[in-house]
Amino acid sequence: MQHFNLILLLFPLLASAFRFNSLPFGPDGNLTLPSPTLTPDFRIIFDLGQRVAVGPGPWGQRNWIPFTGGRWVAKWGAGTIVDGGQDSQVVIGDLSARVEPTYVLKTADETPAYILVKGLGWRTGRNEVLQKLGNPLLADTVKPSEYKFFVHVQMETGDVRYNHTNTKMWIARGAKLGSKVVLDGYVL
Repeated sequence: MQHFNLILLLFPLLASAFRFNSLPFGPDGNLTLPSPTLTPDFRIIFDLGQRVAVGPGPWGQRNWIPFTGGRWVAKWGAGTIVDGGQDSQVVIGDLSARVEPTYVLKTADETPAYILVKGLGWRTGRNEVLQKLGNPLLADTVKPSEYKFFVHVQMETGDVRYNHTNTKMWIARGAKLGSKVVLDGYVL
């Protein structure tokens, strides 16, 4: 009962704390943070191998989708995708897919750099749209505007020429186009 009374007492304060961009602390009583900006930074095109249906798991149907190559271009470089990357995907009951890709970028430099990339995101939409996306014969008939496909992207390298990628974060918008996936990355 004591906790309940405390919650009732603090409710007005808590409610005001969740107003967008206005929190009840700071020297003047409010703290306004700048909104993040998204700047276009890269495009990656993955070549997909044959999907392996691992089977049902505790959260849905697990699929393993190998990347057999691809290419990328960014404001800071360009190159190819090293064969052997993959997307460990879980498809849940409404056919939304949780995607977790891991792959390596190889730069086109004379002495190439290698950049490990990890992502985590979701592909969601209407059931009939997601059914088509799951069918390689019909995936090309779906426009990217008919579904949502967003991935948080992180990169890691030991190559000092691309050290800046270690401390950046990206949000990528994706599209599945037959046997390819395209990601447009926006740096935060």
